[in-house]
Amino acid sequence: MNAKYPTTFLTLLATSLVGFSMATMPVQTAQAKTHHTLKSFPKSIRGTWYSYNSKSHRYFKTKITATKMSFGKSVYHLHSRKDLYGGKLWAKHKHPNWIVADHATTITHEHFIHTYYWDQGVGSGDYYQRTSNLLGGKYYPALHYASGPELWTIGYSYHSKKIAKKYANAKFEGDRYNPYW
Repeated sequence: MNAKYPTTFLTLLATSLVGFSMATMPVQTAQAKTHHTLKSFPKSIRGTWYSYNSKSHRYFKTKITATKMSFGKSVYHLHSRKDLYGGKLWAKHKHPNWIVADHATTITHEHFIHTYYWDQGVGSGDYYQRTSNLLGGKYYPALHYASGPELWTIGYSYHSKKIAKKYANAKFEGDRYNPYW
């Protein structure tokens, strides 16, 4: 062995030993229990929520009950099913106004309700989280809307139209915004 290159030899030896040990290790596959989506929306996000778009000067109303979510005239009905991430999708869009919901937790331990269409097997969907925002020295309950693979903040809704309009453009620490929007 050449004394000039002892580290190269040791690196090659270590790499080959690690490769050999990994090749001989047994492969374990995880088997998850059958999981069903939510049967009802949590009470914490139920109610009538208002947001305000300061560019169009319009209010937007979101109403969430135990099994329905409506945005203006669009109404979506919550249905439970086996989770099908990466699984078989329906061949036809049989239920265009049905949605499913699930609990989602981010790597920073934030808890959201994740909604997606009945026949959607994968994809980002929409996320909702009940929060309390400090506005003008007072805390107000808020519904945080997020979307996309990194749960980018879309905005907030409040139980009051007055608060929604007054704080329409408020941003909060910890919010993530899509750099392309």
